[in-house]
Amino acid sequence: MTVESSTTPSSKKPNTTVTSTLNHINLISFNATAQLPVKLTSENYSSWKAKFDALLFGYDLLGFINGTKPCPPAMIIIEGEIVSNPECILWKQQDKVLFHGIIASLSDRVLP
Repeated sequence: MTVESSTTPSSKKPNTTVTSTLNHINLISFNATAQLPVKLTSENYSSWKAKFDALLFGYDLLGFINGTKPCPPAMIIIEGEIVSNPECILWKQQDKVLFHGIIASLSDRVLP
């Protein structure tokens, strides 16, 4: 699929068709143990957060944490049919990979 968007300025309602390209998108994973050797404890939150924020920013994943990259709708309409949104599926997969990275960066004392 490709992204197409067209709007006619003279018309009252814009004519917009939006699809997306997912073939080139890969999940981003990181090795929290290697890239963030400091594990979160009850004493080092500020240091851990600064390092983790830098890591997330570097991989363009901070939006998953701060809410600026919300999950797309679960269902979309394609050619008149309601189908699962592949962007939502990809977002959920990326979110779980990120969650795993966060859990891996916690010390045993702070794990639930």
